[in-house]
Formats: sequence, C-alpha cells, structure tokens
Amino acid sequence: MDISQLLCDSPESLPNGSTADDTAANVLFQEIGRGSCGTVFQHNNTTAALKVANKEDGELWNEYLMLARVQYGFKNINLSHNLRAPDIAYFVSDGDSEWWDSHETYFPPRLRNMKPQVLYIERILPIPAPIRQRLIDRHCPEDMKANARDDPLNEACLLRVHLGKRRPESGLDQLRSFFLRNFTIYQGEVGEDIPGGQRYDVRNVECLMGQALAAMHWKVRIDADGVKFVLGMDGKSRWHHLVPSQIAALPENISTWPLTQSTPEPMMRLWLFDSNRCKDMPKNGKGVQQAVQVFCHSDSHFPRPSRKADSNNELWHKFVNAYMETANSILKDEESISVKALPGIFIICCTYWITNDENMNSEESKKPLGKAQSAADEVY
Repeated sequence: MDISQLLCDSPESLPNGSTADDTAANVLFQEIGRGSCGTVFQHNNTTAALKVANKEDGELWNEYLMLARVQYGFKNINLSHNLRAPDIAYFVSDGDSEWWDSHETYFPPRLRNMKPQVLYIERILPIPAPIRQRLIDRHCPEDMKANARDDPLNEACLLRVHLGKRRPESGLDQLRSFFLRNFTIYQGEVGEDIPGGQRYDVRNVECLMGQALAAMHWKVRIDADGVKFVLGMDGKSRWHHLVPSQIAALPENISTWPLTQSTPEPMMRLWLFDSNRCKDMPKNGKGVQQAVQVFCHSDSHFPRPSRKADSNNELWHKFVNAYMETANSILKDEESISVKALPGIFIICCTYWITNDENMNSEESKKPLGKAQSAADEVY
C-alpha cells in the first residue's frame, strides 16, 4: 500500500471527496477495539486506523519504533505472503495542537481535551459476514444467536489465534453475552471455523507463526514480548510476481499477465500486532534466555510442546520446522558457529521448560541454558 493512501489529511480520504472543514460535523473515527496500550479507531471509508494511547508511558512510541523495524526487517527475507504486519503512516505526539485542531471533531468528546498520542496505521480489515455467521452458528448459545447476528459491533470481527490450548469445554452455556470483536479461536479450530478457498487460504497458521517469530528474533533482533496474532482481511491488491525459476521454465516470449494478476478481493492473512512491549534482543546466550522467558510466559498464542504424541506435538513440530528453516536462512551467512546454534538452543530450552513445567526462575530450570550462556562468551 502506498503510505499516502493512509494519510487522513488527504481530502481523498474523506467521504465523497469532501474536505475536513465541511465534514467535521458528521465524520467520526469509530472505535473498533481496545487494549492495555491503546484504543483503536477506524477511519471511516478508508483502510486506515488510529491507535490512541490509553496512558502516557511511552509504549505507543515503542510500538511505532518496533513495528517500523518489523516492516523493514521482513522486506528482504523469504516469508509467506499470508503473513502481514500493518503498514505505518505516522506518529502524533501528545499535545500536538496542530494535528488535534484538525482532527479532534472526528473523535469522541472524551479525547478532545486530552490530545493523547496517536499512531496512524493500516487497518486490519474485518472478517467477512459468511465467516462471522459460521462462528455464530458454531460457538454462540442458541438463545443469543439472533442478537449476535444483528449486533453491529460484531461487524468489527478479528480472530485472535491461540494455538497453545484448546477451547474450554464448559463455558458457552454460561455466557451472558457473545461478541465477535477479537474473538478467540483455539487449537484445532482454524480449519473448522475458516472455510477453504483462495480468499481464506490460511492453512498451517502454526508455520506462519514460526516464520514470524524467527524473523523477529534473528532478523529484527527483538524478543517479541507481547506480540499477538489475528486473522483478518488484507485490502491490498498485489501482483503475483514470478520468481526467476518460474520464468525460466516458461516458453520464451510468452505473455505472463494471466499469471500475475492482482487479487481484487480482500484476502485473509495472519497479522502480527501489539509490539509495544518488545525489547532489543542481543544475538548471544543472554538474548536466547530473554527470548525463552518471553515465549514461555506468552499467553498461549504459539503452539506448545507436549510429552504425549498428540495433536499438540504435531502443531509444535510444524512450528519448530518453520522457525528453524527461517532462522537458518537468515543466519546462513553468519560466520560464528555459536550464533548459528542459538535458534536450536532456543527451541531446546522452550521444550524443556514447558514439558517439565519448571519454575523458570529456579537454578535447576536454568541448566538447559548452559550452552547458550557459554555461547555468549564467543559472541560480541
């Protein structure tokens, strides 16, 4: 996406080509989500969103910086096109009167005097109606289905992915309300809740997560603390570029436009977001220890290893294979053997801690990090 398409100062981004002055009375940024760091508003009639800081603690600026690093780091490595991070346009500092004077009428009154920080980014487009209906049919208590279908708030539906655990067996019959905004899908549900077809081809989500985590660790060099994953739609039109080997296999002088057409309809992607807690990760044993602590304390987003030969382990092995393949590709030109060993040590440590349910701060639990700590002496 051309970043200029996101800029809300552009007259083209307002309804019917109007200007900010003559639409201020009837155009609002609509709230579509809220987290610990910020509240998210959609910019009506655009593919842009605004994340407004909930408090002045520097986390939104850190998200801006880390998301920029992720965008830059992901560009030149071989990652699936089904893995995305939102594009970023700009950051607004708290108390920026020039920006707020032009935009405050678009916000709810409670924000107009506060003038908090704002991060202007690409919006993750919501899940389409047929899948929302499928989710309601499968997961909503019978007596709430009509209200769930009619509730306009459920139109802003993104699917949070938690592959580290299964949906609790008891709970649906105890629900007092049913919301699709940030609806969680668990292990074993992606294939059941998401129909097949080209637009919704998000099979092997665990592999996409493995690619993303390896790229953050070894290309971007951040620990991925607090990063979350959602399934949502991508409004970009992309050309399907042919790689040199594909071109070489074609008859000479053949038209390739039928093979490279962009997709006119939004496509489902796995999106990573919430990088506000991410920290720098050194490329040594201490960095591995930092990454292991973050991974083992993560909120079940990633697959988890198991002592049993079950579906947990099947997901885990696919995740690990994707992680190691991506990490090895990133580090293929690394001269230090110790550095090349670090991704494998990360996986070994995570497997040990999770399958043994160890106290991660105990001396006993730190034994698997011995190799990583010794490697630290040889790196930097």
